Amino acid sequence: MTLNILKERSKEQQLFDAAKIEKKLRIAEELFELAYETKRFLLKKKYPLLSQQEINHKAYGLIEKGCA
Repeated sequence: MTLNILKERSKEQQLFDAAKIEKKLRIAEELFELAYETKRFLLKKKYPLLSQQEINHKAYGLIEKGCA
C-alpha cells in the first residue's frame, strides 16, 4: 500500500472514532438542554400565568421551530 492510502484510511478512522462521536453528541445534548432551559425561563418571565406543562410545550415548540 502506498503512504497516501494509509493516510486516507487513518483520516477515515479518525472521523468515525466512537469516543469523538460520543463527545460531540454529549455536547449537542448539553446545548439543547441549555437552549430549552433558557426558553423556559424566558417564557415563565413573559407569561407568568401559564402552567408548567404549557411552558414546556411552548419552549420545545420554539426550539423545534428554530431548528427547521
